[in-house]
Amino acid sequence: MPISPESNGRNGFAKPSGVLRILQPLPADAVGPTLEEERRLASERVLNDVTLERGDIVVTNKGSFVFSGSTTEPRKPTDFVPLAAPVVSGTSDY
Repeated sequence: MPISPESNGRNGFAKPSGVLRILQPLPADAVGPTLEEERRLASERVLNDVTLERGDIVVTNKGSFVFSGSTTEPRKPTDFVPLAAPVVSGTSDY
């Protein structure tokens, strides 16, 4: 059964239902989170990530860490072991 032209949107597609929101630009004087706040929040999210498994490496605003905790227990700061910087030895041709 064809849709009548009266109920169609442009090009014969059905009109979307629901509420149409028009996004307004933020005022020029609006203040958002600082870069440091964004980094801190991102770090909190990764440290609380329920999908982490033992051995996963996470990078935060405080460095890189290996997750060594349990997937079934609440997270503790000691569940994250700092990832040691690689030791470079010998000479390089680069």
